[in-house]
Amino acid sequence: MGSLHGEPANVLRPQYGVYSASVYIYNILMRRTYYTLSVEIRPGWTLPNERSLKYTKDVITGELSSKLADPTGWLIEPPHILFANLGYSTSRPDGWASAAEACAFIKKYGVVDTGNDSGEALEVGERFVVSALPFGYMQHAFRHAWRKGDAKAVWFPQGFENFNNYILPLTRAVEGFELRPSDCLTYMRFLLARDLTERRARICTNKTCPAPYFVATRGNAKFCSRDCANVVAQRNFRMRKK
Repeated sequence: MGSLHGEPANVLRPQYGVYSASVYIYNILMRRTYYTLSVEIRPGWTLPNERSLKYTKDVITGELSSKLADPTGWLIEPPHILFANLGYSTSRPDGWASAAEACAFIKKYGVVDTGNDSGEALEVGERFVVSALPFGYMQHAFRHAWRKGDAKAVWFPQGFENFNNYILPLTRAVEGFELRPSDCLTYMRFLLARDLTERRARICTNKTCPAPYFVATRGNAKFCSRDCANVVAQRNFRMRKK
């Protein structure tokens, strides 16, 4: 371990001379350590048994299968992007996902939050209950962070943004350095923190876009798609002709 003397002010100090996992990972994300570690974020949770999934107006229930979540199938639509856009409409910009939409999300990406503060992943066959209300609250937090350009909104509840320590539900890697979140929510937090740090998390400037939260592949991107760019271009053309 390197000397603590002369560290930047935003680096979190160890308590009692020992770095906790949360402090260690926080410093990596904030890029305030003296060492650069290349780490991969891999899912440490399993997907629900599709036959067990059920939903009512307010609750989604099911049990976990042994199938590990696989991000290679999410390249076109990463979970944090879909999560922010679920339930959004131009008439209801603060609208949340319906129970049916939340159930479909959980089916593809996994349980959003285990509700387990110990950081341990749920076991195969274990039943889970996801309430639509906390699901919606987290969507609101992701949208708020997206608009503000600050990932703290998804790590801390409102009013506690100045806290500097948090518990990360991670499982141990098989070898080397890997971050293995035990639930989809923590995985999405990491993704959004990365995209905000790289200034790629954007909001489409097409006011009628049905899914405005996106991650830019080009530095000057203002629209989430070519379709939205064409809509705005045609709208501006008609305005100029008036």
